[in-house]
Amino acid sequence: PDAGTYQGTQNVTIACAVTGATIRYTTDGTDPTESSTEYTGPVAISQTSTLKARAWKTGWTPSDIRSAEYVIQ
Repeated sequence: PDAGTYQGTQNVTIACAVTGATIRYTTDGTDPTESSTEYTGPVAISQTSTLKARAWKTGWTPSDIRSAEYVIQ
């Protein structure tokens, strides 16, 4: 789902258009690094969080950071 306010846990899917890229993310509002959690499937957001994601691929410049805030009531 898009960023926004929700009742209950949301399972957020992250996608990258570049085949073979590794997506890493954080849920505490910090910028993702190459040592952040690797995305392997939907991220369960069960409390108010800022999800940030970035993609890496060897030989390529890292992607821009994408961010979305989820308010869970």
